[in-house]
Amino acid sequence: MFQKYSTKLITIFLLSVLSNLTMAHLNVAPEDAIAVGDGSREYKEGSSAFVDINISHDCSNEEGKHFATTGVAVLLPNGMGIQDTYTSDFSGEKYDANAVMGVKQRVNNTFQKNIVVKGDVQPFYNHGIKTTDVRALKWLKGKVDNDHYDNLEFKVNFPKIDPDSCVAKIKMYFPSMQYCKNDYKIGWINTADSKYGLGDEKTRITDTYAAYLNVVRTSDLPESCGEGYLIEIQPSVEDINYYLDKVGPGKHF
Repeated sequence: MFQKYSTKLITIFLLSVLSNLTMAHLNVAPEDAIAVGDGSREYKEGSSAFVDINISHDCSNEEGKHFATTGVAVLLPNGMGIQDTYTSDFSGEKYDANAVMGVKQRVNNTFQKNIVVKGDVQPFYNHGIKTTDVRALKWLKGKVDNDHYDNLEFKVNFPKIDPDSCVAKIKMYFPSMQYCKNDYKIGWINTADSKYGLGDEKTRITDTYAAYLNVVRTSDLPESCGEGYLIEIQPSVEDINYYLDKVGPGKHF
């Protein structure tokens, strides 16, 4: 069993296993993963990857009436660097890294507005030292009803894991808001503390779950590390409140 590790950015949550909702989450599509371990949604350290957020259903109320998805906002876990990770230039010189870097959003024609929201991040190297990067992605002004699904794709670069460290895997959460017709919405945000959980009867908050993926070490662990430890990266409540609004930073809906 991995030992849990904490940094300033990490918030550890108790995750519940919702077996009856396995396919009902707004989540990273597992078929995209580069399988390097026992589980799905696993990607190699230091790799570039095309990641899909899957819209598998719409919103519904207590009477079972359905409301089509009109927009999705996804928050990236890149507000701060991660200890024992790095990126490098062509000469091999090492620099500080963030959880995800150099994100690019694929245009999705189901939605009229494909919005890239940038903001400050801890300095990292990606073809030069950068201090700003993509913080959130939004797909707005569209329609996906309950008889259809869609995948929202973006490209990311992952950090490398220090081979001398005991980090075995990095679990990264991507809190997301799903916006539907008639002001219904679902927050897949892994926390009960955000402004979205303030009693709005049209808002359902999944406070024990958010879309996630794993970045997996490819080098052997030092013998002294045993099985190593897992780092979990969760964006702060402040960032969830700031970046996931349909009308918020970036272009307005």
